[in-house]
Amino acid sequence: MTESQNKLILAHLAEGNRITGLGALRKFGVSHLPRRILDLKEAGHKLESEWVIVTKANGAAARVKEWRLA
Repeated sequence: MTESQNKLILAHLAEGNRITGLGALRKFGVSHLPRRILDLKEAGHKLESEWVIVTKANGAAARVKEWRLA
């Protein structure tokens, strides 16, 4: 399962997309994106992140990390 999740995330990022924890959960069922990101980094992939502001369901703002290939 872990390997297939890593492949899905890497393919998504390789298409020029970015991903957040919630995006990973919704798209791929990945509940702990930071672990998958670490797996990819340990495999030699260069990844970058930045903090972005998103709007929560209740209208409040939240700061989340968004990942992309370097």
